[in-house]
Amino acid sequence: MGVHYLAGNETSGDWDAMTRAQSPLADATWIASFADAFGHRPTIHTLFEGERTVAALPMVRAGGVLSRAWVSLDNEHHPYWPIPGTLTTKSAERLLSRLLDTADYVFLRRLPMHDANWTALLEAACCLRAPVVGHQSDAGDARIALEGTWAELRDRLPKNFQRDLPRKQRQLEKLGRLELTEIRAPGAELDYALAACFDLETLGWKGSDGSPIVRDPRTLRFYGRIARNLAATGRFALYTLSLGDKIIAFEYCLRGGGHLEMLKLSFDPVYEKYSPGQVLRMMLLERELGRGDLRYYHLGRPSPWKMRWASEVAPLCTLRIYAGTPRAHAAYLLGPVVRTWIKASPIVRRLRRR
Repeated sequence: MGVHYLAGNETSGDWDAMTRAQSPLADATWIASFADAFGHRPTIHTLFEGERTVAALPMVRAGGVLSRAWVSLDNEHHPYWPIPGTLTTKSAERLLSRLLDTADYVFLRRLPMHDANWTALLEAACCLRAPVVGHQSDAGDARIALEGTWAELRDRLPKNFQRDLPRKQRQLEKLGRLELTEIRAPGAELDYALAACFDLETLGWKGSDGSPIVRDPRTLRFYGRIARNLAATGRFALYTLSLGDKIIAFEYCLRGGGHLEMLKLSFDPVYEKYSPGQVLRMMLLERELGRGDLRYYHLGRPSPWKMRWASEVAPLCTLRIYAGTPRAHAAYLLGPVVRTWIKASPIVRRLRRR
């Protein structure tokens, strides 16, 4: 059965089956919730084999008179962008050719490099003789490879973590009943815990200098909807560390397809000297390694504290793939070519140094 293409505004009914082996970031629920909360109106470019959905690209229109583009969804709440489904070179060629029929270029941001879909897109662009401009993103995806036992992972952590975190856990236990709770099902328990965790986030630096979830109604709606809807499909987990009846730390995660995506976290600053967030992560990792069904724990964009935990940084990239039309060629020359020339200019280099 040949591959055929359809563009529209709705996801197909078997989308979640297509992405079950992927991160929940590829799920229809994530994409629909993201688009609704932040005002995007994507067109879903979908590939089918017979009646079965095999891959999809949710894209938005951008550009104007000088150039037209299809652009992937992106903002600070989207850690990286796994393409839903699986592309082959042939199916990617079909998808790109249809996209470039109605645009001068396709702009894909924060794609995982070196995976099968990234390779298929580059090979398809080569087959179409479409110019490609790609560069590795400054911020990759910090993650912990969940291999072996907890003892083996612990031995790879910084020495002070190995020494101090068990001690701080014991100190917290002396203050009262310490409990790690994992909530993965929708219902009253999840709703109550989410409200408590979102309030907890306002107590630390995010409350005074950052952007806690509750401060923006769109962000609050997005994270509440994602938690409830993905919990209904078994693709969400809220981990809380409680002292007595009080939550003192949490991690808000997507969970599935071998991936644990840590999206939000916070802790009660009253207990800062006991590092409750770090203790929670230690207990969480020990539990998940015991289960053995996850491959990666994603921390998001690298930072100094994340790199103390991370075992690797997976590279991400941006791709622009151009059509073969005169206007697309002009967009290519006036965009990437001119920018590269400006960056290489000795005058610009001197100004940047100054």
